[in-house]
Parts: sequence; structure tokens; C-alpha cells
Amino acid sequence: MIPAVLLYDVGWKTVPEELQLRAFGPGRNDLEINRIHSVEGAKIARELLQQSGYDPAHVDQIAEIILRHDSRQEAIRIDLRRFRVDSVAHVGWLGRQIDGWFLTATGKDMAQAEHKLRRMALSMP
Repeated sequence: MIPAVLLYDVGWKTVPEELQLRAFGPGRNDLEINRIHSVEGAKIARELLQQSGYDPAHVDQIAEIILRHDSRQEAIRIDLRRFRVDSVAHVGWLGRQIDGWFLTATGKDMAQAEHKLRRMALSMP
């Protein structure tokens, strides 16, 4: 997991900055651009790990994680600064994304529980 965590967003280096802000965030959702960073990130990670002598089975697993990721633990604070939105509006927006972002019942349940905690912390209904 650690290499995947360290390398999961390296693909953004292949996407011009002016396109990056079209890929994600409040009111933005260019899935094609967002997908480029995942695909390219998996390629970059695979190359780096192979050059470092990682076990090929682990390289495949790490590349697969990077290829399919699209979240991070600190997204709320990072996005608040980046997009200059207030926390109440952003937490509301995140809650509306859960059904589209999470594919399994377990993932949705976990996201909804975290969202509930965020709402409570902000005294939101």
C-alpha cells in the first residue's frame, strides 16, 4: 500500500495545469482528464517500481490501485483551499457525490458515516 499511496497522483504531471482544475472539484467533473492522471500515474509507477527491483506481482497490484483510485483522506481541507469554497457548502457537495463515487454498499456506508461526522462537526442538519 505504501508505494501506491506515495505514487497515486504522479500522473498529474502529464496533465497541463490549466486542464487539471477542469478534472475535479465543485462544479467540475471532466472524467476524461481525471482518468488520464490515473492511467498515466499507473504507467509511471510501474516503470519506477520495476526499475527499483520490486516483485512483479507487487508492481501489478500497486499499478492497479493507482489506476483505479480517485480519493484521498484529506480531500476536504485540500479542496477547501484549492477551490476557495466554504466548508459547509463543500461538505454538502461531497455528500451528494457518495452514490456516484462509491461502488459497494460497504464503501457507501463508510462514506456516509464519515459524511455524517463532518456534518455534525459543522453543526449541519
